[in-house]
Amino acid sequence: MLLTLVLAACTGSDTPNINQLEPEIELPNEEINFDEVVANNQQVTAYLTVRNVGRGLLIFDSIELTAGTPDVYTLGTDYLTELDRDEEMQVAVTYAPDATIQHLGGLELISNDPERPDITVDMTGYGVAPTISVDPQTLWYEDVEPGDSLRLEVRVEARGQGALKLYEIRFEEERFDEAFTLILPEALEGISEEEPHKIEPGGSINFTVEFAPSDLSPWDGRLLIRSNDPDTPTADVQLLANTDYEGVEPPTVQILTPDWGNYFMEGDEVLLEGSIVDDADSPQSMVGTWYTTVDGERRYLTISTIDSTGYTSTTTDLLPPGEPVTLELQATDSLGSTGKDTLDVTVWEEDVPVPYTISGGSDIFTYWSVDDDVTIYLDGEPIFSDTDHTSSSHPPVEFEATPGQELRIVVNDVNACDAAIDALTLHWGTSASQPLNEAACASSCETHACYDGTYNGPWPSVFLDETYVIAIP
Repeated sequence: MLLTLVLAACTGSDTPNINQLEPEIELPNEEINFDEVVANNQQVTAYLTVRNVGRGLLIFDSIELTAGTPDVYTLGTDYLTELDRDEEMQVAVTYAPDATIQHLGGLELISNDPERPDITVDMTGYGVAPTISVDPQTLWYEDVEPGDSLRLEVRVEARGQGALKLYEIRFEEERFDEAFTLILPEALEGISEEEPHKIEPGGSINFTVEFAPSDLSPWDGRLLIRSNDPDTPTADVQLLANTDYEGVEPPTVQILTPDWGNYFMEGDEVLLEGSIVDDADSPQSMVGTWYTTVDGERRYLTISTIDSTGYTSTTTDLLPPGEPVTLELQATDSLGSTGKDTLDVTVWEEDVPVPYTISGGSDIFTYWSVDDDVTIYLDGEPIFSDTDHTSSSHPPVEFEATPGQELRIVVNDVNACDAAIDALTLHWGTSASQPLNEAACASSCETHACYDGTYNGPWPSVFLDETYVIAIP
């Protein structure tokens, strides 16, 4: 009798079928970070893994880029529209930046998963333009007797926008291994395309080249340095030993001021400062000429004698506003050899909103973390929001504004134990920065680094709510 009653209860028309087969979508990663990709030169393809961990057939109504995703993102077409139980697939997205800015986008997956029918995967990529600077461009060992040796140092500096990646350092000819030895720091050992050494903008690294000849034969060759610099993918250093050296190299020209990625307002006076070193002439006798290129035409800016302390200036009226322009410093020595250096700056019009970046560090590329949720407002309107109730790492936030507008940062701790946010900095290009909040960290869990015994909720709770007036430029 009891068995009959149980069966009747399980087969009633108003009772759901516990054996119903339902699909369940699983994404091991719900964001795609392309990191830094060289603009107009490189593309990177990332693969989103999609799994069906449910018992029913997972059917996709659509997989497409969200509205507003820039066309620098391309969705691959080789993916499935159905996934059986325990089946997975890879969805390909390619990022090919066309400018040196951050690109945000989304990938939307709509399916018959009853719990998560509509999922959006956030995508972030940075278009960068790294530039390599190698100093000196020639290593001259003069005369070294057999049995003796001489070491000279090479400095590699990242002077462009975005991290410089070093892939390889080698002699152009294998025979140079007989007399020359690379003495590399640990960071440069074993570098490759897959595992490059990264130098952040403004950073540098040094290594040494030793010359120890077995005879007095002259040497003239090159040391090659491969990197992700799109304009100079292979920089070289000339190696001269047991031979004369006069008038061999063009002047070594370096723009000291302004710096890469600097912003200026229309009408500003821009300090132009350069350094010129040459084997044929003294710095005091060298003349540096400044140019820019506008609409394909080379525009003369100014001319001045460059010495160890000299500089000149120009006005931004000579530079077109609203887009990056290339400044070029060129010098020619008495032997007719010419050297040059270039960098990009941007001029903005008065009373027009300009780009700002909020990052977690002293440069515009540093990520930042928060635990748990944060919203950033500009004059009361949200420009960034993280409400996933978990600890998250975020790329820098880009937006447009004008000086005097207000930024408000509100951080909410939803879950015990930790409440934390990194110190954030507001940047105006690479020219100016303004510190925002200080780093904050509290925990109610004794095993956590931020535990101090005083933080005990309640949760959720707002533990940071501060407002800042934009004071830059």
